[in-house]
Amino acid sequence: MLSHWVRHRRGAWYARHLNRWLQPSSRILDVGSGDGYVAHSLRGCGHEVVCADIWDLHLVGPSPTLYDGRNLPFSSRTFDAAILVTVLHHCAEPWTVVTECLRICRGRLFVVEDRYDTRWQRLMTVLTHRLMALGGVMGDEELTFLPTVEWQRGFQALGLRLAAMEDWGCAPPYFPTRAVCLAWEPGEQPTWPVTRGQGKA
Repeated sequence: MLSHWVRHRRGAWYARHLNRWLQPSSRILDVGSGDGYVAHSLRGCGHEVVCADIWDLHLVGPSPTLYDGRNLPFSSRTFDAAILVTVLHHCAEPWTVVTECLRICRGRLFVVEDRYDTRWQRLMTVLTHRLMALGGVMGDEELTFLPTVEWQRGFQALGLRLAAMEDWGCAPPYFPTRAVCLAWEPGEQPTWPVTRGQGKA
């Protein structure tokens, strides 16, 4: 019961922040939807949310569409926006995931990642995820953490323009890591796909 309360509160917190940037009644693809609470809260804000993930970990709402982590089973430009909420650092091929999100999206791509820019942020980010893996809250897969500036360079290499960036602080109720949201939109000359090296924690 406590775990569901924590997850619900955390998902509602992310959704509240995202909703400020989304157009009303948007059709959204939530890639790597995890426990489903972010999508559930966004639906409560009046959005249509479709979820996709490599496995079904939903504790609330409809099950996600399962896919192979590379090719999203949706037609191009079928969503108003796509969201990646603390997902990319779990991906073996993060830029492949991003490229597919760009294909299916006709609007902005919203990326929320753990801030990883100072020694303290790096320590807390890695420590938090290791403890969560030990507690069974998430998998123990190898994680790909990058400083914010490196994420920015990767997206810009794909021909995207940074429309907005905002530090949201720490997600409640217990996360010591800081969340940063970057809103991306197509530039004049997209150059994707691009292959980039990955930093490992």
